[in-house]
Amino acid sequence: MSCWNIVKVLIFSISFTSSAAYFLIAFLYRKKPPYPRRDSYPSLSIIIPCHNEEGIIAQCIHSVFTSSYAGKKEIIVVDDNSTDQSAAILSAISGIRVITNYEQLGKAQSLNRGIAEASGDLVAVVDGDGIISKEALEKMADTFSDPQVAACGTVVKVYNRNHIISCWTLLSQLTYSLTREILTHINANITVPGPLCMFRRDILLEINGFSPRGFSEDADVVVRLLRKGYKTQFCAEAVVETVLPYTFFALLRQRYRWLCGSIFLLRNHIRYSSKLIDVYTLPMIFFGWMQGVVFAPFIFRDMFISYKHLVLSPDYGPREFLDFMLSSFSLYGFFSYAYNILTGFWKGNFIDYLSIASTSLYLAFIIVAVCKYEKRIRITHIIPFFFQPIEWYCMAPVCILAIKAFFIKEQKNIWKKKSTYAVNTKHFSQSNS
Repeated sequence: MSCWNIVKVLIFSISFTSSAAYFLIAFLYRKKPPYPRRDSYPSLSIIIPCHNEEGIIAQCIHSVFTSSYAGKKEIIVVDDNSTDQSAAILSAISGIRVITNYEQLGKAQSLNRGIAEASGDLVAVVDGDGIISKEALEKMADTFSDPQVAACGTVVKVYNRNHIISCWTLLSQLTYSLTREILTHINANITVPGPLCMFRRDILLEINGFSPRGFSEDADVVVRLLRKGYKTQFCAEAVVETVLPYTFFALLRQRYRWLCGSIFLLRNHIRYSSKLIDVYTLPMIFFGWMQGVVFAPFIFRDMFISYKHLVLSPDYGPREFLDFMLSSFSLYGFFSYAYNILTGFWKGNFIDYLSIASTSLYLAFIIVAVCKYEKRIRITHIIPFFFQPIEWYCMAPVCILAIKAFFIKEQKNIWKKKSTYAVNTKHFSQSNS
């Protein structure tokens, strides 16, 4: 067996085992009872970090105001030196406290300023471009009945989903949410998503709050909590819809930033221990990145060779070109490949069957995530699902570019966006949760 075949067996085996383990854990915990409703609710401080969010900050604060909470709550907005109209909008809203950074400090330090000023026993973080569901705060507070629970994560959806690229990002967010929920069952989830999460304030202060080092402050803080012996929870009834990039290059920049943040996280937190985050979660972040790095050159090479042979073929025409495009950029290629192997029309080997099994489980995982959190399948789910390979091809070069994160000593957690991605909010359409 060649070295390349050994690599493929290793990658497909890890992918298959991981997906199978997710389904097994989900099955074992399928009857987990809901969190009991509290008799009384602790005081809550909602901290909203804001930098150039003029297009959505008013809607964000309105969603926090209208989210039910039976206990005492306060809303603190930290304006991180916005250069748009965010400050003017905030000054016109009553019932909130505004803390202004007169020089840009970044999200982590903005959150730490809010935590220092907060008075609540619990602290909820809501991104300035997030819209939270009406029962989110109470549902999340219910998960803190266990004193060892230090943080709670939520389901993340996409607010500006009427853009074509947002259809792909929605599938990604739903898949991430399901992964976090499953890993939470075994206390191996390392991320409570930035758009909406909740913490015990005293425990946050115990670990000195959020670290300004690195782009993944939401994962960094959870890793430090887990290493202290605390637990995290996941509240599937709490939903936040966030504004995500809807242009191609803006999306790639965001994904590049996420990958660089993940690599920096690995450099600072991976340990040799028996903890599940060290045995599985953190190594799987490395595996996911390496998968893109290893496969990218071969995928694009094979596509180029296939197209070259197609063009040189005497039978080349519009129909052949369409077949090539569908095979390369949609699941039509995978389904055709799987059908020919499984029916014996093509002679398959162990790698072929392993590839089909691992990819099938991954696709099934996406379907489960959509059905669980969206309740029904829409055309806006079907299109990006069928053209899933497009996202894979776009992410592969980003994985390669992110290699440089291994050689950067420091990452400064500073926002770089000029303003909210979609300023004209009349184009937004909030989905039914």
